[in-house]
Amino acid sequence: MENRNPYAAPKAPVVSADEPTRLPTDPENFEYGGFWRRVGAAILDGLIMIPMGMLLFFLMYQTSRAYLYWALPSVLVSLFYYVYLVQRFGGTPGKRIIGMRITMTDGSPVTTKAAVMRYAPLFVLQLLSLLSAILAAREPVEGYESLGFLEKMQALQQGAPGWNVAITALTYIWWLGTIITLLANSRKRAAHDFIAGTVVLRTD
Repeated sequence: MENRNPYAAPKAPVVSADEPTRLPTDPENFEYGGFWRRVGAAILDGLIMIPMGMLLFFLMYQTSRAYLYWALPSVLVSLFYYVYLVQRFGGTPGKRIIGMRITMTDGSPVTTKAAVMRYAPLFVLQLLSLLSAILAAREPVEGYESLGFLEKMQALQQGAPGWNVAITALTYIWWLGTIITLLANSRKRAAHDFIAGTVVLRTD
């Protein structure tokens, strides 16, 4: 029989530094990430991703084929940020810093399939928008180097295919739908949460 000292300090199990915060497994005890908290996380993610935007602006200043050179790095970084990090750590850096974690509806860790499905609608829209920008820049713009920055941006948009207008409209509709669904249910699930079968829980 093991001898135990009743006066000894309790010992907590050792937890790896990168192990996700353990959350309640009973849905009745879940505390969901609210609207403004999720907005704050999105803003923070946007700030973290600023270097990618700066890279695009730099390329746009240098060449009319900026989107062509920016396309692959943009896609890879987006998939890493919004799919891999979500699956590996339960959220983007913005969500984790602000004290939230993405899980399945029963509180279990988010699956790879769910992480992909969660990002898929916006990723497809962004990919189509990027394709439109690449098609617009398929022919070099004469005298591009001598144009001002705003003129360069306008020149890059002139050759965009007509369906780009529809993609832009669908993107706005998607964001509007995301906001409406997030506000319209008690579990604070956005449209992509319903698609992926996920919820966003507070960890603080």
